Amino acid sequence: MFPSLNSQQRLSVNNPTKPSKKVPLKPGRSLVDWIQRTKSGEDLKKTGPRLLRITTDELAKHNKPNDMWMALRGMVYNVTAYLEYHPGGADELMRGAGRDATSLFEEVHRWVNYESMLKECLIGKLIDTNPKHLNHSILAPPTSLTSLNPLGVNTLKIDSVGGTAAGVPEINLEDYTSNSDVSISLPNEKSSVEPTLDWYQTTKTIVIVLYTKIPNFSKDHVVCDLLNKNSAVLDLHVGKILHTFHIALNQPVLCSIHIAVTSIGNVQVVFTKMDPKIHWSTLGDVRRTKENFSGRDVFKLRTCECSIASKVTLTHDTDLYHIKMPCSRRMYVPKGYHVYLKTSIDNIEVQKPYTPVLKSILNENAEKSLETGCDFYLAIKHYETGALTSALGKLSPNDKISVSVYDGDFDAETISKYNTHVLLAAGTGITPMIRVLYSLLRDRDDSQVHLLFFNKRIEDIIWRDDLDAFSENYHGRFFTHNILSQADESWNGRRGRISKEMLEEYLSKIENFDKNDILFYICGPTLFTNSGLSIIKELGFPNVHAFT
Repeated sequence: MFPSLNSQQRLSVNNPTKPSKKVPLKPGRSLVDWIQRTKSGEDLKKTGPRLLRITTDELAKHNKPNDMWMALRGMVYNVTAYLEYHPGGADELMRGAGRDATSLFEEVHRWVNYESMLKECLIGKLIDTNPKHLNHSILAPPTSLTSLNPLGVNTLKIDSVGGTAAGVPEINLEDYTSNSDVSISLPNEKSSVEPTLDWYQTTKTIVIVLYTKIPNFSKDHVVCDLLNKNSAVLDLHVGKILHTFHIALNQPVLCSIHIAVTSIGNVQVVFTKMDPKIHWSTLGDVRRTKENFSGRDVFKLRTCECSIASKVTLTHDTDLYHIKMPCSRRMYVPKGYHVYLKTSIDNIEVQKPYTPVLKSILNENAEKSLETGCDFYLAIKHYETGALTSALGKLSPNDKISVSVYDGDFDAETISKYNTHVLLAAGTGITPMIRVLYSLLRDRDDSQVHLLFFNKRIEDIIWRDDLDAFSENYHGRFFTHNILSQADESWNGRRGRISKEMLEEYLSKIENFDKNDILFYICGPTLFTNSGLSIIKELGFPNVHAFT
């Protein structure tokens, strides 16, 4: 639950992380094994059936490996039994022993569903009898939309106006699951902008228009879901604010969504009337909410059931999944952002973030094909003891998987401020960088990109041939370097792990660079990321984005 301190989605070298050790689990100590143990009937609480009222002083007494309690968001858990199952090792979990560990949890892996995973370990509620001991980040889960919406809610009803719009193909409505009305926002826009909504109709369509007042507003700032034939949710991400329009439609519509954005920032969302003979007198009831991006609960992001369109082998343990979204969702995932894949194992919800990639970086239209918002691609590495990846590995074309709306905080506009980009990737840590790399080289002619790709063996290198071909296509602008830590005698390239000396050597080959004009990107296992961030800081480079 706490693989490292201060692990955040976006990091500056001015706020480095503390390197941590990743401890291999003993046989029989995987997440699947833990789930099975929680279902065995064993008493993991050791405090009886009733929930207790636990003071901070009492909590502090239980801080040893053989007697360990921990508070998370105001609830107390006896995690003694879970200690040896923790992926980051017992020492990392012990950092939260006998205390309120909410802040530690929030800093790292907020996507872990501890409430489900530690349900059988819940022993009571933390009582604030000694305020100075309490972590101020303890928050009860929101119980209403109002508590999720500190910036205000308003309801409006909009009348019909004239206009025209193109028709949209008719598709049968598919099942949709809504966990909440929470989505996310994109950074680096003017948060003071207040989008306004209007609408018009044609014989066959209903067209909703959102006026953002932001020139060249991007289509990936918009997510639209049809919850059913009479209900829609429209997310508009502006700066650090999420504007959500909950629409109870006046009449039913078909499962059909088309989104377009004009150059002056007008967003058009087109629905197809179920009965074209009916002239709508009003759009319906529109309830608008807005909220800050930070602090959202990733387990309450809306989800829908998506289909596996295809699965292609990339390496011996990594596959490329083509995910097809239902007709009830249109979502163009921004570069560097991720979605959560979710499943339930013995009634315990398991989810993990994955960053959409491209079908091929050699295809000139690879990014453009994603702009329809109908599908995306994920590169997924399968782990023998991984609860979620084991389930994913069994999926075949046409099978379903639950997918959330996207999450993340990568600032795509910031990259335009830098001419030199250094990508440090380990294993599947390459995935959030693929579309960034593609954009830097195909959409610009002044950028220089250096990729240092760390793997164990030759057969572990994802997209090796494609990256080599891309390097040839952009000779003098894209430089790729493969570094292996467990290569056999056939490998003639660089060996080793990330180090200050290695990084200094590669950086010395960049001609006429300015430290302030270089942007670093780093992604990989926790130890790799933490080590890399420390090295970057030590070398005096101020600009870095860590995907974690």
